[in-house]
Amino acid sequence: DGFGTVEIFGADSVRLCVFDETGLNMGCKTILNQKGVSVKTPDAAMPALTLVPNPAQGQLNVLAPQAFTRLQVFDAAGRPVDLPVTYRGKEALVDLTQLENGVYFAKALSEKGGIVGSGQFVKN
Repeated sequence: DGFGTVEIFGADSVRLCVFDETGLNMGCKTILNQKGVSVKTPDAAMPALTLVPNPAQGQLNVLAPQAFTRLQVFDAAGRPVDLPVTYRGKEALVDLTQLENGVYFAKALSEKGGIVGSGQFVKN
């Protein structure tokens, strides 16, 4: 029983990632559409974000292995959620007060758009 995300890279490829119940990335595959479908070898596991407290209510602290300038949050259906975030290098503070209860996925991105880490949290 895992959760997944899908990232679309233009018309010719899709990236599928599977996470376990703790938010650990179990692996990703990029599917390319070139006269059929081919699958590249899985990437190394993505670094995990530290998300505390978890479950969270009003605010969520995000700690990453390196500095990040953008945090993407998705609901369990994979829809993006826009939340107020205060960034401080390797850390961020997320305001969850307007967020409905449920399971969410977070992905931290560097200034150049590279993925710094990912994780899962519960809002209750």
